[in-house]
Order: sequence, then structure tokens, then C-alpha cells
Amino acid sequence: MAPPDVHLALEDSKVRLSRGPAENGHRPAVDVLFRTAARAYRRRVVGVVLTGNLDDGTSGLSFVKHHGGVAVVQDPEEADYRGMPESALLNVAVDHVLPIAAIGPLLDSLARSPVLDEPHPVQDGEDLGMEWQPEHEIEPGGQPSGLTCPACGGALWESSAGGLLHFRCRTGHAYSPESLEAEQSESLEAALWAALRSLEENSALARRMAERLNDKGSLLARRYLRKAQATEKHIAQIRAVLYDKPESEK
Repeated sequence: MAPPDVHLALEDSKVRLSRGPAENGHRPAVDVLFRTAARAYRRRVVGVVLTGNLDDGTSGLSFVKHHGGVAVVQDPEEADYRGMPESALLNVAVDHVLPIAAIGPLLDSLARSPVLDEPHPVQDGEDLGMEWQPEHEIEPGGQPSGLTCPACGGALWESSAGGLLHFRCRTGHAYSPESLEAEQSESLEAALWAALRSLEENSALARRMAERLNDKGSLLARRYLRKAQATEKHIAQIRAVLYDKPESEK
């Protein structure tokens, strides 16, 4: 099990911990563990994707399969959260789809079965990720996507290596399509809340100035009042967006 806030990786027959860039908004990230395990042990790796939201684990499980390993997925019908199992089934040639109670015995059986550890050739474009090394600059690969990284604001490169769409920035943050959409949504919500706060403060100040000048009956007071009223229309629009329930909850 990875400690909090560090990636767990396998390299040179050792377990390594890294504070490298987050993937899919998480550190530790399961895709880092799957990729490094597949590189190190190839046909002797068994990747298991269990219940969970979004599509974490899909690219890593694909990497396991491309290197000759075995892919196991929990049956989505019994999963508390179907996102991860369904994404894996949609994008990876999975070897076993089982209820959780049957996965343990399968792993025991696979661990006791001999495996011919033949080299598995890596095809062009198959390598979905570069494990972060502090002494090296990361070259994301692929094509510029026109999108920016939610974590650092840098440009994201788009790649379809291994048949899976993937995004990575120069600093190493990586995203699947679903995780990128989720991170963008969080950033958008934070920006809207910040805009709402600024507009409410602006409206309150304008009304305060209007009240202060109103005794004098000045045109400036009426101008401040009109500004407050216009600002409050924008406030109502942003509040409607923030408080509107997502389609999945309606």
C-alpha cells in the first residue's frame, strides 16, 4: 500500500516511493504502479481494477496487457461504483471479469502457476507514460491539445498511445479524458465561486456609496445604484449555475 501523497512504483526489483507529478489528480495513482510493474515483470504481472469512480486504472491495465500480463476486473454489476470497472472493460482486452469473492482465489491460482517469462516486444507508441525523474525534463510526446493543465496551467499534449486518449503536461501531470473533465469542472466551480464573491462585494460597495450620497440627491448616487442593480443580475446568473444540480442528480 502506498503511503499518503506519494506514488508507489516498482523498479530494479525494488519498491520505490516518489513525489512525482499527480496523475488523474491523485498521488498515489494506480496507473503509475501498473506501468512500473508491467515494465519490471511483464508476463508475471496481474493487474486488478476494483470499484471506483471515473476511469482510473484503465491506461495502466492496458499497459499491463500490452506487456503480456493478466487483466482482472471486478464485475460492475456488484461494484459500489461502476466507473472504473466499466471503463476498463470498454478499453482493455480483460482476461477475467469476476465478483469480488472470486478474485482472491483466482490470484492464488495465478500466483501458483508457472509463467514463461519471455521478452515481450514494446510496440511503437505503446509506452503511455514516463516515470518522473527529478534530474530529467519530461517530453510529453504526442500533439499539442490546445488545453491547459488544471494543476499547473501548462500546455497539455494529447496522445493516443496504446489506443487510449491521454493528456500530459511538460511538468508530468497526466490525465485520462474523464479525469481531465472532472478536474476542469472543479477549477471552473472554484473560479465561479471567486467571481461570485467579487461581484457581491462590488454590489455591496456600490449600494453603500449610493446610500451615502442619496441625501444629497446626486446623479452619482443614482449611478452607483444602477451599477449595483446591474451587478446583482450577474450575481443571480452565476448563482443559478452554481446551484443547478448536475443532470445525473436530477
